[in-house]
Amino acid sequence: MSIKMKKQFGLLSGLLILALMVNQNLSAQTEKPNVLLVMVDDLGIEGISAYGSKIQTPNIDALAANNGVQVSHCFAQPNCTPSRVKLMTGMRTYKSFDRWSYLNPKHKTFGNLMQEAGYKTAIAGKWQLNGNAKMSGYVPEHNHIDRATQAGFDEYHLHNYIGKEGERYANSVVDSNGERVRGSYGPDMHRDFIQGFIKRNKQNPFFVYYPMVLVHGSYTQTPDSDDWGKPSSKKKGGQYLIDMVKYTDKIVGQLVETLKQEGVYENTIIIFTCDNGTGRGGNIDTANGKVRGGKGTMTDAGTRVPLIIHYPAKIKQAAYWEGLIEFSDFYPTLADIAGVNVQKEKDLDGTSFLPLVEGMPQDFKSRKVLLMHHDPRRDDNAKRIETDSTNRNRFARTIGYKLYQTGQFYNIQQDVLEQNVLDVKSLGKTETKIYKQLKAKLNKINKQYPWQDVWPKQN
Repeated sequence: MSIKMKKQFGLLSGLLILALMVNQNLSAQTEKPNVLLVMVDDLGIEGISAYGSKIQTPNIDALAANNGVQVSHCFAQPNCTPSRVKLMTGMRTYKSFDRWSYLNPKHKTFGNLMQEAGYKTAIAGKWQLNGNAKMSGYVPEHNHIDRATQAGFDEYHLHNYIGKEGERYANSVVDSNGERVRGSYGPDMHRDFIQGFIKRNKQNPFFVYYPMVLVHGSYTQTPDSDDWGKPSSKKKGGQYLIDMVKYTDKIVGQLVETLKQEGVYENTIIIFTCDNGTGRGGNIDTANGKVRGGKGTMTDAGTRVPLIIHYPAKIKQAAYWEGLIEFSDFYPTLADIAGVNVQKEKDLDGTSFLPLVEGMPQDFKSRKVLLMHHDPRRDDNAKRIETDSTNRNRFARTIGYKLYQTGQFYNIQQDVLEQNVLDVKSLGKTETKIYKQLKAKLNKINKQYPWQDVWPKQN
């Protein structure tokens, strides 16, 4: 080979190497991240030690402490079905929640969203969205085996899915991709399924939605409890709750380890949250005293939940972010993660918190006022709804203050249990300004969705 040819060959080789490097860099920049969304059943912020619980949850805490953002004020609905519907659709419940234990198939879910964006999708854990006669007396699709698939999930492994449900914990019964399977402990079955899904799909961008069956009462043993395999004792309910929270943390750690073993940990976004407050039978010791669970109520004990975002590839410095996030925000955030424009989906109520996911909390300016509508006993009987004022309500709030549709105004920072209604005629200048701000928010939404109406409208 002549010197000229060698030079030309060397130049060509260099260009090829440069092109490969550019392609690799572009591929790395455009590669979609995986997403693992974990949602615990019935656990408020007081259940996680990163938020002050005396129950130690080291694996969950590590998500925040290492490459994570811990959010101070995330709000779910007070109960499971409204929270799940809101989370999955990005719409507040006056648009999306029809009946207890039911997700209307007309709604596009984040499963559909991620599937359309090219993700392999899976759901494992608690479903309870086909319209359970036991819960609501309404059975539109109770035995519809394709509901999870229609909601955008390529694979599913679900408790309380179709037909007669089995146990969620010991001797569990689960519907898995069209087959009914049984196992010794439900949470372990769901974990194993997710681990298998990750291993099978690690070459693709994947989205795993894991609505855990833990820690919903009645509180009972886990395989790590001292009396596992023996009849549970009602006297040990408090200890069982602690055991269940610890087992939840253990499973989170096992899933993180799977991501590492399969080489996808760095490029996987882990989002950890809970669907509502702790059950009212659960009392948890915290650094600030004992907290009684408030599930089903619109207080912080019923609605304020942990939110931790963990993303090693982008979050390089742990942060504690003090702002307001609600469950309708998850759908547009996932859309941004997947690179999908959802601005034309006019019914969406959420705001994307992508800057938190990308480790830039300083760039995220969230809402100053959060709105919640709660109507847990939705029914076709309008008279029943209108007179059910103890459960049906709306509120607008800042971090420090809350105003209900029914008129009660509270300073939440000083009165988290909402025991002292503020006299709006005796407010100072600052509180008067906040009150008017919240009142304007409620008035605005009431013009669009009048309080006396039944929402959503039935088709």
